Amino acid sequence: MSTVVVEKRFRDFDLSVQSAVRRLLASSPLVTPYQHPDLFAHHEDARTPSLHFVIQEGSETAFYGFLRQNIFLRGLNANHGPIASDKARFLQGMETLRSWARRRCYPGLLLSPDFSLGETVWLDAPALDQGWWRQSKNMPGTVLLDLAPPEEALMSALRKETRYEIRRAPRLGLSVRRGRSSSDFEEFLTLLFQRGRDKGFRPPKRAILLRILETLARESEGSDEGGLFLTEKDGRLVAGVIAVSAGRHAHYVCGAIDKSVLGTLPGGYPAIWSAILWAKAKGLSHFDFGGYGRGGNPEVQRFKRGFGGSVVEFAPALCTSV
Repeated sequence: MSTVVVEKRFRDFDLSVQSAVRRLLASSPLVTPYQHPDLFAHHEDARTPSLHFVIQEGSETAFYGFLRQNIFLRGLNANHGPIASDKARFLQGMETLRSWARRRCYPGLLLSPDFSLGETVWLDAPALDQGWWRQSKNMPGTVLLDLAPPEEALMSALRKETRYEIRRAPRLGLSVRRGRSSSDFEEFLTLLFQRGRDKGFRPPKRAILLRILETLARESEGSDEGGLFLTEKDGRLVAGVIAVSAGRHAHYVCGAIDKSVLGTLPGGYPAIWSAILWAKAKGLSHFDFGGYGRGGNPEVQRFKRGFGGSVVEFAPALCTSV
């Protein structure tokens, strides 16, 4: 027998439900930081109301989605989600979520789970029968690096340019360390948002990133779930990346370099390589670079592909009016 439980804040769930959701996420290859209650799905923003939708089967979670409300259309969006224990539960969960949303007068739903394009035959026909359709303009993707090979093999598989930059970084006086203090976080976030203004991209909200970094730093003594990797030269910050673990994968969240200091020095390469080695040492299966959709920045795409890995294109988002 299944039970639907919904809360605006994850901490308001019974502890047994919180634990069950975390067990589901820990076992899933599809969970991302954007569907994890300890990362982006933890943040509460009054301007964009959100909720956690859970279907329990006994003591286990069968279906979990973190959904934000579109402030203009009032529909609910699940970015990189929802997550289910298997295909059958995903289909059942979609139907249950749609019925629940209809009863509460939400006008529509948009779900974007990270299912690979071409591997959703099991989903397409049943979803159509339930009243869902594909948002054809939305074609996200990622670069996924398998961490199973030994470190030497991972290094050999790098693009020649990437391998060269990583190897020459120490000779140029560049070193990488973990950022764990408030001053580390503030310095990196200042660099990140300045870089965003210069290059025309919008990072995640500063308050969200700061809370995630502070949470990860507090938890690092017991279980290192990621955080900030900083490249320095002569004690000065020149680049940094945030990488976190979610489920079986490590995820690149965002990064920035100080071009005014680096010039042609390879600041971003050693920071990401250190994050990859952290993920491998932790026993994670893949490093997910994210952000590799059609029409993306060619310079950024080339940088990510330089670390090896395979391009994975996701199926378009599922939409429905209720």
